[in-house]
Amino acid sequence: MRVLSSTHDSVRDGGTKVVVSGVDFWANGAPPRKFSILGVVTSEIGSGYGDVDLIRSAVAAETKSRGGDAAIQMNDNTSFSGIVRMTPQMYMATGVKTMRFAVVRYVQ
Repeated sequence: MRVLSSTHDSVRDGGTKVVVSGVDFWANGAPPRKFSILGVVTSEIGSGYGDVDLIRSAVAAETKSRGGDAAIQMNDNTSFSGIVRMTPQMYMATGVKTMRFAVVRYVQ
C-alpha cells in the first residue's frame, strides 16, 4: 500500500456500497460521512468469473491491517494478456484485472 497523508477530512455524496469482511467498498462515489485517506492499494489478478470478489477480499484484509474502515474504488481495468489453447479446436483469451482503491478511515 502506498501511504498518503490527508491534510483535511472529506465528506462526499455517497455512491454504491458493498460490504466485504466488514469493510465498506464504495464505487461511483465516496462515503457520505467524514473520512481521512490512509493510502492507496492496488490489486491485480487474472480476469474471469469471480475476479472482483477475490480482489475485494484481498483489499479488505489489507484495509483492516492498516486500520481502515472502507475502500473507495479509484479505477477498474482489464487488459488482454494472451490466448491459451484449451483443446485442439478451442482457444481462450486471457486477461488481467487491476483495481485501485483509496483506503480510508471514518472520522467521528
